[in-house]
Parts: sequence; structure tokens; C-alpha cells
Amino acid sequence: MCGSAEYMAPEILQHKPYDQRVDLWSFGILLYEMLFGTTPFYHANHREQGRRIISEPVQFPEDYEQGHPAVCSLIKKLLEKDPVLRLASFSEVKKTTFFRTYFPSKQGWQQLEARQAEPPFIPRLDGPFDTSFFVRVQEEEKDFGSDADSDFGY
Repeated sequence: MCGSAEYMAPEILQHKPYDQRVDLWSFGILLYEMLFGTTPFYHANHREQGRRIISEPVQFPEDYEQGHPAVCSLIKKLLEKDPVLRLASFSEVKKTTFFRTYFPSKQGWQQLEARQAEPPFIPRLDGPFDTSFFVRVQEEEKDFGSDADSDFGY
């Protein structure tokens, strides 16, 4: 097994057959991490993290889902435990309410793919190392050590 365990779909951890939907699972993990700064099932203990990936539902910070239903719905559809019920292709992802809001027409997607889409915001930077648009946060230290007794093959 190769890859970051936090991004692995339940079917991979359970050594079951899988298809391209595992990539959409990873996309859902990435979206969640971009929004909240952590993966949804993270735990320092690999066994517990694997258990969460396989059996715990994705949860959002309090009141976030009420204020942002489209992105939460998208993430839930991407992090569906049962791969048969999970979104099966990026074509399906593009049809979700979240993406239809930002790309209401086929033309918008075509412009994006052709790299002709107008960016909604272009930051003015003082140089290649200007980080003034990043929020400064104090990160907690996470233990990324391995658990020799993991049932999940990593």
C-alpha cells in the first residue's frame, strides 16, 4: 500500500476491490482539509484513524453546515463510505450544487480547462516569498509516527 493513510478510501483500507472512486474520496478529503486545516478522520493512532475512515461519518464544525450547505453536501457525497453510493466521476462532481454555483454553464468549464477563465481575485505580492495573504496560525504538533500493530497494512 502506498500513499497518505489520511486520504485512503475505506475500501482500500479494507483490502476490497476499488476503482476511480477512491480518487474522488481523496478529493473530498482535500476539500475538507483546505476548508478546516485538518483531515476529517485524523487521529495520531493509525488504528483509530483507520476505524474512523471506515465507520465514522464526516462531521463539520458547529453551525458550518447550516451556513454552507452546498460545499458540505459535496464533501458528504465524496466521502460516502459505500463506493457504490459515492460520486462516480468528475462529471457527476461538476453537476453538484456547489460547482453549478461557480460554473453554471458548460462554457465556464471549457474556459477553465483551456486556462482562459478570469480569476476572481489576483493578489498583489511584494515578491515570490510574500505570505501576507496567509493567515498566521499556531499549529499544534501532531504525532505522525507509525503504529507497528496497525491492522491496515501501514
